Amino acid sequence: MEEEKLREVKLFIETCKSNPSLLHNPSLSFFKAYLLSLGARIPPQPKTEPGDFDEKKPEPPSSAQDDLVESDVELDNADVVEPDNDPPQK
Repeated sequence: MEEEKLREVKLFIETCKSNPSLLHNPSLSFFKAYLLSLGARIPPQPKTEPGDFDEKKPEPPSSAQDDLVESDVELDNADVVEPDNDPPQK
């Protein structure tokens, strides 16, 4: 995988760590499903009150967010081990 792509993925992961509510965005449903398939626990989406729409939006990280270029990332699953779904043997 190209170094630039790896940096973008790392930046995306750090952004998700600092703001896990991003994972509730419908455009990231594929990533959320992937994390859940690995057994990840995703915090519930914060509930919004009717008056919450006037709140300030969180500011993205300074220059690190500016460097992020959105693109379709194609992951190579060649080295991914499929989970064992067989029942335990005695």
